[in-house]
Amino acid sequence: MWKLTLPSYCLTANRLACHTPSTAAQTTVSCAGQGLGHCRPSQFRSPFSSSAQTTGRAGSGTRNSQLAKMGRGGVAFASYAGQPLGAGFEGSSSPRICILGGGFGGLYTAVRLESLMWPHSRRPQITLIDQNEQFVFKPLLYELINGGATPEEVAPMFADLLAPMNSTSFVQGSVHSVHSDDSTNGAHSSNSSGGTITLADGQRLQYDWLVLALGSSTSFFGIPGVKELALPFNDFKDAMKVLKRVEEIEARSGGEPAGVVVVGAGYAGVELATTVAERLGRRAAVQLVSAGGDILEGMPPGQIKAARSMLQDLRITTVTNAMVRHCTKLPHVIPTSGMLTI
Repeated sequence: MWKLTLPSYCLTANRLACHTPSTAAQTTVSCAGQGLGHCRPSQFRSPFSSSAQTTGRAGSGTRNSQLAKMGRGGVAFASYAGQPLGAGFEGSSSPRICILGGGFGGLYTAVRLESLMWPHSRRPQITLIDQNEQFVFKPLLYELINGGATPEEVAPMFADLLAPMNSTSFVQGSVHSVHSDDSTNGAHSSNSSGGTITLADGQRLQYDWLVLALGSSTSFFGIPGVKELALPFNDFKDAMKVLKRVEEIEARSGGEPAGVVVVGAGYAGVELATTVAERLGRRAAVQLVSAGGDILEGMPPGQIKAARSMLQDLRITTVTNAMVRHCTKLPHVIPTSGMLTI
């Protein structure tokens, strides 16, 4: 058992601590492979050729739990008898596609659908729904800490991103419920829709096709004290909280170095630890905790070697084969100080 007794700012940056679909994980890996994460959105390669495949239309009479089957890349597509997109629509009607979730899967699905060549009068009306007004380019989150990227670069507004698109609109809101339309008892009809989405504010949106790309959420695994004292590092708001904490450490005068513990030694954890160490220098003692026997487990040996060298140069202590048991508040002047027991 290791006890990290320095006044600790604990940052959780382990991708395994989040329910992250494979698209997000592959995005992190591919960008981090370019020198531990120095990339921009313009360098990101669209995943649609291999991961986003439409499989069908939401069927009437289907219960909510059966509305969608997970597709590759963490994107789920509602299915109706395996019909191709645009099938079952007569006359001049255009299919209505609702995409729940504005992460990589959701946004890039909208972009891809917008760019396709559609038959006459079959171009879909696409609605992208997300509870936030900003898209977050997660591979760049750590660069908010060192000033390598601006908030506008990391988290551009959906309205700005979708402005050039003719068939795609954005709705900000949280989904309250999704109900399929069983009025036609499973028969194809131009008068029926796949279902209705009800948002938390009462707004209702009808769809013929439904795409689920709801992304990741941070899990604290029920470990005592972690939710109260640690800072997750999974979205834009998390990164801004970490930045504020780093600035608080910089504002301190004299005394012992602040203890910064980064839990999780994957790409995100290594990038975050090195970024914090570079910025704070001798004002902080940074420790990187890995549940495995090494950092970047399963990654190419060359990248592991380069990362080890970087950690050593920045005097970052690596603790391996360790899992957090609890995080306890310490009676220090800094209200967020704590001790990790692992």
